[in-house]
Amino acid sequence: MNSPMPASQRNLRLLRERAKLLAQKGKASHSDEGELFLEVVLGRDGHYGIPYHWLREVMPAQGLTAVPGSPPWVAGVMPRRGELMTVIALEQILGSSETPTPAPLVVVVTYDGMNLGLLVHQIEGNHRFFLHELTPPVHSQSQNSGIMLGIYSGKIAMLDISGIIASTEMMRGTTGEKSNGEEDE
Repeated sequence: MNSPMPASQRNLRLLRERAKLLAQKGKASHSDEGELFLEVVLGRDGHYGIPYHWLREVMPAQGLTAVPGSPPWVAGVMPRRGELMTVIALEQILGSSETPTPAPLVVVVTYDGMNLGLLVHQIEGNHRFFLHELTPPVHSQSQNSGIMLGIYSGKIAMLDISGIIASTEMMRGTTGEKSNGEEDE
């Protein structure tokens, strides 16, 4: 059976580059009309926004399995469309002082071709924002820098998925701890 995707690595790389360019053009065209985002709740009263250009789907947190030896911000892995997906505990990354409670929903986001699940407690709805309306986030903890685009309406912290992914890579690389059973070479 013929695959609709090209077989050569060169052609696959070319398609990915074109997709990124088209995605950037799409983001730029939304600036006049604002951008949609999904408002989610973490804990009792933490309201966060996830811009739609990163959003893929919302699903129940069924089949979530903890991974021994993983960092505290990794809630576990779960099946999604025949593959395992890493699920992040946003409360851990955001430095919440609340005791983490089981979150019933996973918001699936995509960044740079990678699917990632974000545990959330509740979906509040959809809204539209304009970048110029965001106020700068207050960074009470150094680990929060770069993971928020800003604050919308004085109460919704707009998340930067690329910053969250970068911060999790940074935390993994700087903690000095081995995760997932890694050993020194």
